[in-house]
Amino acid sequence: IHLLNHYIPLIISNNLSSLIFIDPPYQKETCSKSKFYTHESTPELHQNLLQTILTYSNYPNLFFIITHYQSDLYESTLKDFRKIVTTKTISTLIHTSKKATEIIYTNF
Repeated sequence: IHLLNHYIPLIISNNLSSLIFIDPPYQKETCSKSKFYTHESTPELHQNLLQTILTYSNYPNLFFIITHYQSDLYESTLKDFRKIVTTKTISTLIHTSKKATEIIYTNF
C-alpha cells in the first residue's frame, strides 16, 4: 500500500499510459473468524490507499483494477467504479473449503 502512494505520481509524471492492478491485504472485518490470511491491513492504510486511487482515477490514461472482499469502505469509496462480483472457493491445508465473494472494481 505504501508503494502505491509513492509510484503513482512517478507514473503520471512520466506521462505513461498504465494499468495498475491492486490486490491489497484484506481488512480484518471482511475475513471469517477462522484465519485464512497471514497478513491483514489497518483501516487507515486502506483509507489512504483508496484516497490515492481516487485522486488519480480520473487521469485519462491511468487505469485501475482493485480486488477486495465485500467491504462498506470499498463500496462507498469506489461507488463510481465499475463493479464485478465473483465467487470463489477458499481452502487451506488447515481449514475446510469455504465460498467467498470477491469484488473487482475498475475505473474503465
